[in-house]
Amino acid sequence: MSGQTSCSINIYKFIYILLYILVQVTLLAWVSLKSFTSAQEYLPPKTNAGSGGGGNKKPIVEPTLPANYEFTYDVQDNGVSLDFGHNEKRKDDRAQGSYHVLLPDGRTQLVEYEAGPDGYRPQVMYMGTATYPSQAGGGGGGDKFDGYHYNAASNRQSVRQSAPRGGRQPGAAPPPAPAPPLLYAASNATQ
Repeated sequence: MSGQTSCSINIYKFIYILLYILVQVTLLAWVSLKSFTSAQEYLPPKTNAGSGGGGNKKPIVEPTLPANYEFTYDVQDNGVSLDFGHNEKRKDDRAQGSYHVLLPDGRTQLVEYEAGPDGYRPQVMYMGTATYPSQAGGGGGGDKFDGYHYNAASNRQSVRQSAPRGGRQPGAAPPPAPAPPLLYAASNATQ
């Protein structure tokens, strides 16, 4: 009987020591974290007013240069029918550029813009012809629509030929893209 009591007392001592160590480690971690974060605070620069080195120095004002830049990017991935891009040139407070995106209906949206002190002035154009899949079956009402699928590569090529990237002017619309292939035919046959 006394062996069992001695064993349970040892377990309680073990748990007490374990909890004591856990609390001490937690407090130590909290104190060190607190001192670390206070050391990381942003403080204004120290002045040398008391060091006799002419403490009334004026801060140096660095000249700000106007924003002048130019960038271009194009993303094309035929595997997932992605085609978009953007280019922009900025001089002082005026920017001009354009961006384009291939829309799900096969057209390309082209936005040319100018931006400056008097605002943002876009010109939005659509190149190409929207193509939508025909619903299979020809019946009315009960057909299920399986989204649309278009041949992005051939439509993209026709859009690029009709809208060169230089001085873009909307021209005649290119011929519509060929009809998408039928992925599968729905069968209503019962067994």
